[in-house]
Amino acid sequence: MTATPLVQLEQVSKAYDMGEAQLVALHPTSLRIDAGEFVAIVGPSGSGKSTLLNLITGIDKPSEGRVLVGDAVISALNEDELARWRGRSVGLVFQFFQLLPTLTAIENVMLPMHFRGTYSGERPSRARALLEQVGMAARANHLPSELSGGEQQRVAIARALANDPPLLLADEPTGNLDTATSQQIIALLAALHGEGKTVVLVTHEPELAAVAGRVIHLQDGRVVEDRRTCA
Repeated sequence: MTATPLVQLEQVSKAYDMGEAQLVALHPTSLRIDAGEFVAIVGPSGSGKSTLLNLITGIDKPSEGRVLVGDAVISALNEDELARWRGRSVGLVFQFFQLLPTLTAIENVMLPMHFRGTYSGERPSRARALLEQVGMAARANHLPSELSGGEQQRVAIARALANDPPLLLADEPTGNLDTATSQQIIALLAALHGEGKTVVLVTHEPELAAVAGRVIHLQDGRVVEDRRTCA
């Protein structure tokens, strides 16, 4: 069976004007990620990992080239179109969780459904099912301040899954966690991949990328290695 491309970068580059100079964050790069892959993007700080992720999500616009996700040329969308596209197509997980502090865990998970107008009448039951999936059902009515870092990240992953996006992107999701909790979060992402999600994980810790089926190594804004693993 022929693999279906989900993410395609066509000679994409990103540079920032710094007065009279220019900082090249990503040199011209062509890349394809197929539906159903688990990809880890690794490299040291400043290598271009977050820039690459921001281009895939449309947070950044490329200086040159095109970015396609599914059937959308996202590099050509305006901000309103990008917001609608993200709401249905991408689940984002961040290093610092970014849960709303005044909302409980279940309310945080329901929030993307409210924004997109999805699952009307089913939002509480769907949010509880997602919290169950990440092992947080018993903490559904707790505020983020009452949760540990690992628990907050689990809620953030449930929130990222709220609208059942085909693509799950995690930017340094273990960067604010201890080693044991980090391993739990990576195992959770691996389990979600096993259930059919396409997962792209950004990390500066190569050992955390060992669960991925493919590792893309960036250095100074260039892909220096793109290899399949035994995962």
